[in-house]
Amino acid sequence: GKYVYFDNLRSAKALDTFILPNGTTSGEWTYRPHFTYHGFRFVQINRTGDAEIVSIKAKAFFSHLASKGSLSFQHPVLNTLHQHVLWGQSANIMSYPTDCDQRDERLGWMADAWLSSDEAQMNFDITSLYTSYVDDMIFDEQSGPDGTGYLPDVSPCVRYCAHKADPAWGLALPWISRVLFLHTDTGKPKKALIAQYGSVWTLGIRQWYSFLKQQKVKY
Repeated sequence: GKYVYFDNLRSAKALDTFILPNGTTSGEWTYRPHFTYHGFRFVQINRTGDAEIVSIKAKAFFSHLASKGSLSFQHPVLNTLHQHVLWGQSANIMSYPTDCDQRDERLGWMADAWLSSDEAQMNFDITSLYTSYVDDMIFDEQSGPDGTGYLPDVSPCVRYCAHKADPAWGLALPWISRVLFLHTDTGKPKKALIAQYGSVWTLGIRQWYSFLKQQKVKY
């Protein structure tokens, strides 16, 4: 028969096993995985014995983000496309922006984060999450005694921390800071954002820029 394709998941098992208690011959049981989540399009279920699968439900799971904007078209294909954008974005918001929700990484790759940041800020109230993410990048920046600082490709940095990001990835720091500034409401919210984070973010961006200027490959 046909089976779900797993090769693109690399080392991720994406497998849950539920064993009924020994001697169970009747009754209804509900299984829901804890301490993990899966990104998927299709689900394959295998069973042994005489157990009957009554129903299956997929539960969407991501950081709570209030809806901020809406968009509709006369053409249904465009409406479907926009709905896919919203699903793809929300599925990759798990306390920080991730590059994918199905593989063995689920890391905060910074290029993926900034490329979708304008769209995300228009569709969701994501200011708090992005503020935290910029703080993560500043924390992960490796500052040198000469006033320079290189960024990794991933933040929060749990893997690949020693790899120095090129501009396509490091651009996340100034770009998402810019997105926060542009999309934060004028008045007190924007003034509070600048007062609390402006000097720290500016220093981090300057250190990264100084690092790029010292490289043999000129950007």
